[in-house]
Amino acid sequence: MSSFTWHLDAKLSELNIPHLELVLDEIFGIAGSHLLGSNHVLPLSLNDLVKRSGIKKEEVFKRLGFVATHARNIEISPASLFAELEGGASPFFLNLCDEDVSMSHPFSKSARPSELVFDEFICTVKEKDQTLVTFCPTGEKSFSGALYLKQQGVINVRSLQGGLVKWAEYRSGQNK
Repeated sequence: MSSFTWHLDAKLSELNIPHLELVLDEIFGIAGSHLLGSNHVLPLSLNDLVKRSGIKKEEVFKRLGFVATHARNIEISPASLFAELEGGASPFFLNLCDEDVSMSHPFSKSARPSELVFDEFICTVKEKDQTLVTFCPTGEKSFSGALYLKQQGVINVRSLQGGLVKWAEYRSGQNK
């Protein structure tokens, strides 16, 4: 992020934020589909974002600053997660695969479902200083959820990079 300059003509692509379209939609209320071209966000500037979102420049900078600060460190690759689990780590897992969010440990042989409601679950994770890994099919919802949880004060939150699709690819590659 050190190379990024905070000025209105700066391009959002310079932030190198994963899932930028999702960030624009969820944090700024801008549906990103019209911004895409050849799977890349068109050169949208901070000024464009301020104009399209109707949010004051200072608030746009604050929100993007938070995302840019945490985005690159929030994702964990399937290989890294597997290594941590093999090393004895026992994080909580938050399933964001569909509307029916469940709190369980889908990657272990003995799943341990949690009957805690969401707020109690988050409080428990915070109190125990426990690592929380969010996951979904592609990694987009889990990335968004992890950013939200980070904003809510969950310090040790990670998102499974590439979601269950990449997890399955990684695991199938190991079994060859």
